[in-house]
Amino acid sequence: MNKTENKTAGDEEYRVFKEKLDACKNKNESDEVVKAFESVNNKRTRKFLSKDLLEYRKEYQLVTPFLCRIAATIGQSFKDLTEWLN
Repeated sequence: MNKTENKTAGDEEYRVFKEKLDACKNKNESDEVVKAFESVNNKRTRKFLSKDLLEYRKEYQLVTPFLCRIAATIGQSFKDLTEWLN
């Protein structure tokens, strides 16, 4: 598998993860999103995640606590994520 194929496979995996992130509406789902992130975790996807969290639709303020929970949980292990979110 060359770099382009590997990058495309990673993009597809992140897209599936992003769908789970977009569907997150409660504490249990946010915990599931964190578990799902383990399968796509790398520096590149952490940058994508930080961008997605910062640019999340502002009209959905009810999910903000769950997005913060996801960021805090992943940020405990990966300090670069919390740096990008600051």
